[in-house]
Amino acid sequence: MVSDDTLYILSYADTGKLKLLRNNSLVTVAPCNSAGTLPAGAMTIKGTGRILDVVETRKA
Repeated sequence: MVSDDTLYILSYADTGKLKLLRNNSLVTVAPCNSAGTLPAGAMTIKGTGRILDVVETRKA
């Protein structure tokens, strides 16, 4: 879900993307296939990510 300049992504707590986010808040968002391959010429967006707590998750 996108709200203003915020993109919300729902994921299970034990996924690789959240393990990476716990160690480094710099993120790149891009379209890819299930193997993580980007389409030729795909646009990427760089930003800062953070994991929401339970209360923030409910509000999102």
